[in-house]
Amino acid sequence: MTKKKNILKAIGIYSFIAMMFVIILYPLLWTFGISLNPGTNLYGAKMIPDNATFKNYAFLLFDDSSQYLTWYKNTLIVASANALFS
Repeated sequence: MTKKKNILKAIGIYSFIAMMFVIILYPLLWTFGISLNPGTNLYGAKMIPDNATFKNYAFLLFDDSSQYLTWYKNTLIVASANALFS
């Protein structure tokens, strides 16, 4: 009887973990999928768009007019200083 109880308890725990994993992972996957959207159809957006593109990432990382890498460097400096002095 206790073995059956332990199996049911394990099934319940693993079901809960799987459900929480999906709840936590879904917004991250949705955000990544939307970031692949070229920006022409934001209102009817699907998780993975038909015409997915990495142009947004290329602009963010490699375009001269984007200051993202400077902002990222500043964030790393502030976070490192915070960790060092706390």
